[in-house]
Amino acid sequence: MPNRPANPPPAGWAPRLFWLCSKVFVAVYGRLPIFGTLRTAAAVIHQEDRYLMVDRSDGRGLGFPGGIAMPWESDRRALERETDEETGMRVTAAEFWFRYRVRWPIPCWIAVYRATAEGQTRDSWEGRAVWVEAGEMRRRVFDSHEMIARRLG
Repeated sequence: MPNRPANPPPAGWAPRLFWLCSKVFVAVYGRLPIFGTLRTAAAVIHQEDRYLMVDRSDGRGLGFPGGIAMPWESDRRALERETDEETGMRVTAAEFWFRYRVRWPIPCWIAVYRATAEGQTRDSWEGRAVWVEAGEMRRRVFDSHEMIARRLG
């Protein structure tokens, strides 16, 4: 799948609002985790020599699609919902790969799945959906997903 040409960050108030929400959430929850360690899920979607990632609106770099699981959701369901919300892609298959814990910037367990997806990418308030090669992924991956990049080699 060819990489889309680089496009500017989404215009308007939504990416700016995400930037603000992200900064506040990380600052507050990182110091006062009132709900304890959160459950999150991330999708590693690989096609040809590229990975589907989100170039985050909060400036934290590239992240694998995924996010926080609601209390009533399974990790897999959270992965499917978050991938659709962040990239516009629909997960067609997902296989659990591994789970790890991070304590910074917020405490969370991250369930990582190798996944396939279909559809057209689209941007969201959280960032631009981009296909990146492994070298760029490793250089720009955000802190919480560094473990995934290391496991990918």
